[in-house]
Amino acid sequence: MNRVLMVHQGAELYGSDRSFLSIAKYFDETYTGDIEVILPEKGELSESFNKSGIHPTYHGLGILRKKDVKKIFRFLLDSIKSVFFYRSKYKNFDIVYINTVVMFSALIAAALTKNKRVICHVREIPVGKQMFVFKLLLKLSRAHLIFNSEATKNAFGFKGDVIYNGVEAPSNLTEMSSTIKASKINFLIIGRVNDWKGQDLLLESIAKLTPEVRSKIKVRVVGGTFGGNNTVLTDLFKLIEENNLKEVVQFHNFSNDPSEHYDWAHWVVVPSKKPEPFGRVAVESFAFGKPVIAANHGGLREIVTDKKNGFLFEPNSISSLMNIINLVLHMPSDEYSRLAEASKNEYLNRFSEQSYQQHLYNLILVK
Repeated sequence: MNRVLMVHQGAELYGSDRSFLSIAKYFDETYTGDIEVILPEKGELSESFNKSGIHPTYHGLGILRKKDVKKIFRFLLDSIKSVFFYRSKYKNFDIVYINTVVMFSALIAAALTKNKRVICHVREIPVGKQMFVFKLLLKLSRAHLIFNSEATKNAFGFKGDVIYNGVEAPSNLTEMSSTIKASKINFLIIGRVNDWKGQDLLLESIAKLTPEVRSKIKVRVVGGTFGGNNTVLTDLFKLIEENNLKEVVQFHNFSNDPSEHYDWAHWVVVPSKKPEPFGRVAVESFAFGKPVIAANHGGLREIVTDKKNGFLFEPNSISSLMNIINLVLHMPSDEYSRLAEASKNEYLNRFSEQSYQQHLYNLILVK
């Protein structure tokens, strides 16, 4: 029976973290062979593993992060140490699953290790010099590649399998209402707060609406910054202050269980400025029966079908996003119900957690 090592780059419970937790727990429950999980540090993700009876090993060196790469000599020294760590680890396993391409040392160690089956799950679309580095890493590693969307696969131009992420179904899926029963229309933007995710783009679009229109909506921004970088939050608060949006916009910290926010929302907005490799938030929204307003690029185009289960707007265009917001504010209730039902069905047909788990199990442990 093959022994399996599963390596991940995060310690929180954002999208890729929850995807990794889902598949690792499924493997542990289903597979009779030995499985070990490596995380960079203790955190909310490790707490979830411990609760499920999986006790991770910790190793946080050799991960490509901007804050670490800035100290290049220290990063290279740590990466060399990390390569030796992973090479030693790999000797005890038959299958190595590396989740995301930022696992720099883990991929280098794979290139230096023979007679091991290595799988790398590619969840990023790097640009410029970053793409060159990651493509070189993947070539050297000789890993079998899994991509989270056709957009990601096309960006790299490598052979591999495309497996869409799946998310857990809400416990009240069958009971969810597909109608709007509120005096205001609620818009949710959820996820890491940074320039890429487009929180500012949404708020700038809201700011340009007339006061009468703004009085009909509520916006909830949910999420935290990475590594204590609060500059982006300061800029958002300034934008709200300057445009009198205090009565419209609410901020909420990152939550391990975002269900209350999805339940609250009528529409979920994914205004990413750069192409999303996949778009897990859109899938989570569909799982809650909520239609999505999304930027028309990257993996989001493979999830959201314009006018069927949501709307697509021109990326980075305030006017395009404003037009969609105005459209949905004046949408008849039966039209909203149709979109909401289509969202729920899209989740059930294409993005269930069970489908995601089974596809990865077959590819990694059976193939």
